[in-house]
Amino acid sequence: MRRLALLTVMTVSVVALSACGKKDNSNTTTTTEHTTPVETTTEAPSTVEDTTTETETNKDAQQSDAEGAVGLLDSIWSAYSEDDKFPAAGGDYNEENMRDDAPGKYGIEDTGMLNNTFGMPEEDAALIDDAASLVHMMNLNSFTAGAFHVIDKDNVASIAEHLKDGVLAKQWMCGFPDVLVVYQVDDYVISAYGHTDFIDTFASKIVEVYPDAVELYKANIE
Repeated sequence: MRRLALLTVMTVSVVALSACGKKDNSNTTTTTEHTTPVETTTEAPSTVEDTTTETETNKDAQQSDAEGAVGLLDSIWSAYSEDDKFPAAGGDYNEENMRDDAPGKYGIEDTGMLNNTFGMPEEDAALIDDAASLVHMMNLNSFTAGAFHVIDKDNVASIAEHLKDGVLAKQWMCGFPDVLVVYQVDDYVISAYGHTDFIDTFASKIVEVYPDAVELYKANIE
């Protein structure tokens, strides 16, 4: 069930991250067929165990041990107190990458999605080789963060600027975010936009976990 919820959240971002989420109120028509009752036999209860939860737990544990972009956001999210945390999810619309209450891997093959979600120009996708995301499950405009490993560290500055420009250029239809921040951690770029309180906490945790982190941009979104 929780994977279905995560899939729904991530799929919404495919359609339009900058718009408010809308429920699909279209009615579906069902037909009822009348069939002749047939005699059935009672079968013994199934002994097959539901391993879904165990599989999800193992996958989350493996990603938590991962280095790279997922590990970077994991370290930041782990520094949050329970009071500061919010309903969160990570990954992209690929179910294999989704994680509940944790960052997840974000595929870089779909350059259109990178642009739609993070404001990254499609041509910049060739300059990174790893990405991860963490978003607010209820409203992506409340909080969306991404971490990107830059293949050539010399490109960090330009990618950071493009991420900033891409978000600020978005046409927010409603429920728009308040502020954007972009940080550099070695050869990674971390960007986040959302409500001020969420972003301020996130920025403080970046510096707490990575004291050498450099704030490249902080801008109000209008």
